[in-house]
Amino acid sequence: MNATGWWPLAAAVLAAFAAGIAWSTWRQKQGRSAEETAQRAAIRDLWKLARKAPTRKLFHDPETGQYLGVDRHHTMLEVAVSDLEVTDPATDAVPDAIITSYHLGSMWRPMPPPIMRMHVALNDTSPERTWEEAGELLDFNERTGAMDTTAAELTDLHAQLKRALNNPR
Repeated sequence: MNATGWWPLAAAVLAAFAAGIAWSTWRQKQGRSAEETAQRAAIRDLWKLARKAPTRKLFHDPETGQYLGVDRHHTMLEVAVSDLEVTDPATDAVPDAIITSYHLGSMWRPMPPPIMRMHVALNDTSPERTWEEAGELLDFNERTGAMDTTAAELTDLHAQLKRALNNPR
């Protein structure tokens, strides 16, 4: 092969590689249901809004009366929702205060569906979950789907977070 003969070969290999990736992506998208496509769009919109929100600060939604916060744990992005203002010392007297959290993905990209909602007691002082307990929780969700979120729920959460961020308080 002469000195100029390797360019067409390299271009053909690169084009074949790009075509393979495009074909794989297209096939993957064809297998998605309408609900999964809607979930992906809702997750992406909520993730974009949460990325821009300040962290470790509570925001009040005037329509629902709930408090929302955005937090980052080791590059993981999370939105938490509570009926009580968790910074108020009076909430320590409420034994059944619950925080609902949604893990949206990393700071670089959103998590694929399904996003699971996690309920945690506000005054829970128990140690972290073990790997075995976390596995049992995931098995429970696989059987029941109790922690899975829908696209409508994520869209409502997006609207709620948007209202809370725009609420001057």
